[in-house]
Amino acid sequence: SNSLHPFHPTVSPSMMHLQNIMFRIITFGAFVLLTARAEEVASQVFLRNDSGSRGRLNWVHPDTGERYLIVELVTNDPQNVNSFLGHLFEVEETGSCQTDSSCRAVSFKVSKTPEQHFIIDRNFELNENFFDVNDNAEDFTSLIDDEEMQKDVPVVDRAAMCRNAAKESLESMDKGDKEAEAKVYAQLSDCLKNNMAVAINQGERNIDFESSLRREIAIKMENFTCGDPNLDSSPDVDLRDWTSDKDGKTRKVHVKLDRPTSRIHVVEDFAYREECEAMEQAASSKLRRATTADGKGGSHLSEHRKAMQASITPTWSKEEEGDLIARLSRRIYDYVNHVLGTSIEEHGQEPLMSIQYFGTGYNDTKPDRY
Repeated sequence: SNSLHPFHPTVSPSMMHLQNIMFRIITFGAFVLLTARAEEVASQVFLRNDSGSRGRLNWVHPDTGERYLIVELVTNDPQNVNSFLGHLFEVEETGSCQTDSSCRAVSFKVSKTPEQHFIIDRNFELNENFFDVNDNAEDFTSLIDDEEMQKDVPVVDRAAMCRNAAKESLESMDKGDKEAEAKVYAQLSDCLKNNMAVAINQGERNIDFESSLRREIAIKMENFTCGDPNLDSSPDVDLRDWTSDKDGKTRKVHVKLDRPTSRIHVVEDFAYREECEAMEQAASSKLRRATTADGKGGSHLSEHRKAMQASITPTWSKEEEGDLIARLSRRIYDYVNHVLGTSIEEHGQEPLMSIQYFGTGYNDTKPDRY
């Protein structure tokens, strides 16, 4: 029978042939697309670091986000990297900024072919500008002994090498060739900058090494002293008595260091219990995380400092009434004036600072060292 079931539509042979052709076209298109994605388009990236800081170029893994070091970026020293379109890189500042975690970083994605140029400016920002990686003329650079430049040569001697090479190059060319002369002067500038950068980078590496060495020594010393609560204090260089005119009490003073510009005195029973309790109570509503010096004249938070701090301004108008904080602050001024032979008064002075250590609880096995 030629009758068809209403729920089973049929397809004519011509329609089946058309569908077969369409399937092949779609399959071929998908194959072409996948093949194009599989074959990455190559590109060469050129970078020049004009920031004045050392840096490094990291390749960023597209799946994990992990950074892999590709090349160190020295000031004014062009670098080129073979890469592919779509690859992500990060330029990271290094050097002395690592000591206070202020290093800057900027990312870019390769988006042009066959090459792409970037310049890192003074603000550590990327500018996509073309630059000639062969700016230094062959005649000029060939006059400088590469082996001598590779040695640990003082900056003054490096500058002399550059000047002598420029002078020799100028003497060998035709007089009046302004274009050639301008090129030599530009090369002299680059030579001086590049060699100064080498010396500066070496100095920064030395500073970084010494800084890391000091930190490691400090950690070891800190762990040693904090690990032994019964460790004896530094020996006294002198033992004195001081009697306060206000309360008439004589206190023992242990002098640990006594130099014209630095003195350390430990005064026994300097503050009364009620004065300490008044300080704690006044600070309780003002406590905040203590800060550390940032090396730039300011301060910042540090994960290594766990103490809490609060500034407390004495109420001097209540000193005659026996205000505990004012009384304690006055005793501090009296002792300082006694030791230094000065007459410092409270006007214009900084407030008292309350530093409190809470640790992480009574069951903390490690001491709160900060």
